[in-house]
Amino acid sequence: MNVVCIFPITGNHENIAKIMLEFKETIGPQLKILGATQLEIKFAGNEYVYVGTNQTLEGPPKGKGILQCIRNCPTPPNVIISCDGSNKIPYSYIINIFQEIVSDYNLCCVMANRKGNKAISEFRYLIENFEIFILRKYYNHNRIIPDGQCGLWAYKYGKLNLNGDKKEINLIAEGYEIELDLLGEVLKNNLTYSFVDVTLPHAPLENVKSLFNYENNLKKMKFLFTRHERLKDLIDKYFLEFEKINPIKPEIKEQWENYKLDVKKITFS
Repeated sequence: MNVVCIFPITGNHENIAKIMLEFKETIGPQLKILGATQLEIKFAGNEYVYVGTNQTLEGPPKGKGILQCIRNCPTPPNVIISCDGSNKIPYSYIINIFQEIVSDYNLCCVMANRKGNKAISEFRYLIENFEIFILRKYYNHNRIIPDGQCGLWAYKYGKLNLNGDKKEINLIAEGYEIELDLLGEVLKNNLTYSFVDVTLPHAPLENVKSLFNYENNLKKMKFLFTRHERLKDLIDKYFLEFEKINPIKPEIKEQWENYKLDVKKITFS
């Protein structure tokens, strides 16, 4: 089984040496025991440049990151694993994710579920829940999805023959939207998926390193509107339904109302 592990490392270039060492000593041997006959590591920048295993970054990142990493595989992979290059999620969980996805032939996708401390603000957590909520509604998906936007996930690449029905996960996102792109593909195609619980090291939010900002929330929504053609027409309805079951805390109410206004502006653009 050909396995490709991709690490987005924008702003975390100093972690490359640590990743390579841990892969060589622990993660790689464990993945091979579990069935990875061919294993490749790639690094991706955000907005994004692909860096081969034996290369170093030179100059500012440019390109198409994770997608470029996938397209530049010399041998088409069977399984693609995206890993959090910041080390907010311990790299050892890569083993758990791979073990899960090879445990069932019919399993197409495995996502990490950040238990407890998700290392994001309450406002961002609310928006992530809303984004997942609207995808569930759009595809009439009744199962609860506990996360779906963690930076650790895996999926089976290429044509999937599921009980005679051929389907494929086709990602097109180039940045922070990629987790929602994966989730949307899974729900649209009614693919089998599962979650692996992960526990993040506890740290004050002000110490958590992230390049994510408010504009990325709007970029994700623009992507969803483009990817799911009728979603734009349903967004007002979904806002109302979401707020009925998710009371907005007073301390983030103003932020939430401004977010709604900005999303509605996108519907007219």
